[in-house]
Parts: sequence; structure tokens; C-alpha cells
Amino acid sequence: EYGLNCEGAAPLPATPEGLEQLQETLLSKINQWRDQGISQINTIHTKRIEAAGFEVFDQIVWPISAKDLSDAQQADWPTRQRPLVFAEPVDAIQFILRQMLKTRLLLACVDSMSCESGARLANLQTAEENIDQRLDELNHLHNSQRQSAITSELQDITAAFDLVIARS
Repeated sequence: EYGLNCEGAAPLPATPEGLEQLQETLLSKINQWRDQGISQINTIHTKRIEAAGFEVFDQIVWPISAKDLSDAQQADWPTRQRPLVFAEPVDAIQFILRQMLKTRLLLACVDSMSCESGARLANLQTAEENIDQRLDELNHLHNSQRQSAITSELQDITAAFDLVIARS
């Protein structure tokens, strides 16, 4: 739909513990693509927008845009203490960019897992409602048939009693 070539799809892990392995697999693949000269890498994943809804989200994960770096630079630091960097500037920047890439991949995976879990929950709730409705219908049918059987037996008893009274 976006006119992009899809290299492949990454199945989501069944548990959150599998996210780290998936993240490392994706990072390895991204390194291969960069070595092959691929200049842009996107993730296309689902993202929850409401309790029961989702949208398809397209995100450029590599390269990190200058705007994203500027936004990160302008963001308030969460503590009063600034970090100390004991690495060479190039190494520090490479580490920071790798962490940003890892965070983007992790968020894409978590968004997709959340969306999938929400869809499963909605399906289970719908199934439960359908089961409850069907149980109500079956209980009503059972009670109706039971009442008919009781009424029929009472009519037979009454008819037999009337016959006995009429003969005596």
C-alpha cells in the first residue's frame, strides 16, 4: 500500500520475555542491510488508538532524523544530575544512536503485541457474550419443554383421577 519493498515480517513472540531475542534479531538484520548500502529502514506495525481500535503505523527507524535528535536534545532531563560520558565522542554518539534504534524497535514490538492482545481480548469477550446468550436460549428452551412435560403429566393424572371417580 505504501509502495515499499517488504524484506520480511517478524513474528511477535508469545511472551514479553521473547522481545529481547526479537530485538537482537532485528538489529542484526538492520546491520546487514546497512552493510548492503540500504539507506532507509521502516517498521510498519499496528498501534492501539482506542480500547478496541488500532491503526497501521509507519515509522522510519533508520536513519534517525535530525528533528528527532533535536527533539531529544531539547527535552527536559529527568533529574538534576547530568550524565558523565567517558567515551570518545564518536563512540558515545554511536552508542546513543544504537539505543535510540533499539528503543524504536522495542516500542514497535510492544505496540503490536498490545494491539494483538487487545484484539484477542475483544474476540474472547464477544465469544463469551455469544455463549451467555446461547445458554440463556437453551435454558429457556429446556424450561419450556420441562413445563410442557409437567403439564402433560398433570393432565394425565387429572384425566385418570376423573376416570376413577366416574367409575366409582
